Amino acid sequence: MRIVDECLGEAEGYPEMVFPALGTGILGYPQDAVADAMFDAFVDYTMRNPLTSIKDITVIVFPTDKVVLQVSF
Repeated sequence: MRIVDECLGEAEGYPEMVFPALGTGILGYPQDAVADAMFDAFVDYTMRNPLTSIKDITVIVFPTDKVVLQVSF
């Protein structure tokens, strides 16, 4: 996801970054597909930027979402 990559680039110098679950609200994108795409974008960014200052990324899920997705690596 280009927007995730651009945001992470802008956040360089900070230790953490917080994202909303992009597109899962009004746009109606499937949560599992968004989680996969965002996770892949995080991994791709860290692979291309091994010395990144960002050590913690949090994804915020809207409180009324019935499904909560958890991933770890």
